Amino acid sequence: MAALLTAFLWPARAAAEPVGLPMVVLFDTPAGELPETEIRENIARELHRPVRTASEPDLPTLTVARGTGGEIVVRYHPPSSELERKVALPARGEHVPLLVALVAKNLVSSEARDLVAELGTGKSAAPTAPAPSIREPGSRFYLRLSLGGGYSAATYSANSGSTATTRGAAYEVGLSGADMGLHVAVGSMGPSGLAFGVEGGGGLFLLHQHGSLGSTRMNATLPVHLGGFVDYYPQARGPLHLQGGLAAAYVRFAYSGDDRLPSGVATAIDVNPLYGAMAYVGAGYDLGPHGIGGFGLFARTQFGFFADGNANLVPITLRLGLSMAWL
Repeated sequence: MAALLTAFLWPARAAAEPVGLPMVVLFDTPAGELPETEIRENIARELHRPVRTASEPDLPTLTVARGTGGEIVVRYHPPSSELERKVALPARGEHVPLLVALVAKNLVSSEARDLVAELGTGKSAAPTAPAPSIREPGSRFYLRLSLGGGYSAATYSANSGSTATTRGAAYEVGLSGADMGLHVAVGSMGPSGLAFGVEGGGGLFLLHQHGSLGSTRMNATLPVHLGGFVDYYPQARGPLHLQGGLAAAYVRFAYSGDDRLPSGVATAIDVNPLYGAMAYVGAGYDLGPHGIGGFGLFARTQFGFFADGNANLVPITLRLGLSMAWL
């Protein structure tokens, strides 16, 4: 009776293959052609099973090979059948371990084995369910809007020829205050996870100067820039990306003095526009459901140099904000 009960229950047990049952993972490829250690680790993680490296007849076996066209071939050998799936080799090599693990998970699933049973064959061609894949960004349109605020510190210098000098003497003052800015980036993203293109935008510095010349306030310091940008997603599909940009820029002052300024120093900050360049480096983190794109956060450090031949402004800005990216 016990033997009959065991024989009756065994097929159901084999079909369910409870969590924890070891799995043999073998490779039918030349040594070093595929990252075998990483593939086994990913399979163990996805299937929640220990992985064995040597063949054992009583255990289900996964065999990973390369097809004649360079594709990856994964074969699953449960006790009574064989399943096979072919998938194209990913563009980025670091995606191979996870891709193979997802294919293995699909093959081991009860849905795939039930399909084989319904077909009534001991062997099966590739299941009709779509192959799992990693979202690989191809060459595509890329649009990013960024709005943020922060803090700026700047040095303003005037030489003896500037209308900002007092009694013909050159001087230098420190400025600091709140900052905000809007950036619009338009470009394309390639399969490597690198996006690049054209970026433009403007900002607002609310800078104040305190020192030996008294207190000077610039109600609005308006920088405008146009240049290039790069966004690099190291994992190609993950939310973290590194940012950088370089642009030609223009600054115009809206100046307001202070009655505490000594007589004759009311023009301590020259209102003439300055021209120069700005650059930034930073990082972003996308919160969209697909890893890349959607709403996100960013942090940047921005540098600039603006001059008109008689005066120059050198600001450094720390900025945090929100972004929205479309792919």
